[in-house]
Amino acid sequence: MSQTNTQPIPQIAVLKIRRESLGLPQCAVAKQAGIGGGTLSDLESGKQRNPGVVTLGKIIAALDELERRRRPTKPRSRARK
Repeated sequence: MSQTNTQPIPQIAVLKIRRESLGLPQCAVAKQAGIGGGTLSDLESGKQRNPGVVTLGKIIAALDELERRRRPTKPRSRARK
């Protein structure tokens, strides 16, 4: 009998840590990335271990965008006369 590895691949593990550190639910990241919530869940749990480059890119872009939206915007400084 062979045991299957149910650990996520390192790239996905890093993205999961980033998602969790931002306090984002899987469903928000999946929606922004345009992938199924089950797909992201399976990747993060290690059930699916071979994401394509396009899928990884979508997840990264989604995290970048969601993080950008969460950052407070700096108030514009007014030029003094």
